[in-house]
This record gives sequence, C-alpha cells and structure tokens, in this order.
Amino acid sequence: MLSKILMQPRLEGIRTDKKEILDQEIAVIDFKNMDSKFSGQFVIIQAKLKGETITITGNSFMLKQLFQVNKDKFPIFVRINKKEKYYRLIRSG
Repeated sequence: MLSKILMQPRLEGIRTDKKEILDQEIAVIDFKNMDSKFSGQFVIIQAKLKGETITITGNSFMLKQLFQVNKDKFPIFVRINKKEKYYRLIRSG
C-alpha cells in the first residue's frame, strides 16, 4: 500500500487548508483522485491563489464535480464553499 502511494505523481504547491481560503477565487490547474484509507476516494487539487501555487485536499463530492469538467477546459475558476458540514466547488463568474 505504501509503495502504491509513493509511486503516485505529486502535485506541487504550498499545502493549504481549504478552511483558510473559503469563498476566495482559485484557478484549478490540475487534480488527482486518491483512494482513501477509510473508504471511497478523495481529491488533491492543485490551484493558483493570488499568484501562488497551492494544493488542497477535497472530499469525494468535490472530486465528482471536477470529473464533470473536461481537463482541456482547465484552468477553471471556482470558490470553495461550505454548506452545513460539506465542502463544494462553486464556479466563479
């Protein structure tokens, strides 16, 4: 299992907590879906925020949202929003 994780390509950027950037516009550059050690999958998102490249982790709902966008449409501009206890991506503009 550990070797599988280590072999996965990394997304470079400053690791950022999504709580710190709520409702701020980010440009999603890329993402990777990862298997959760608990159940299901989660996403690692690489984005630009105020000129800095950052990475954030997201839930399976955010992963499903990103899978709906064709990768040749990236970057996409979104804001991270929290509704009740769940995080989601909201398209900007």
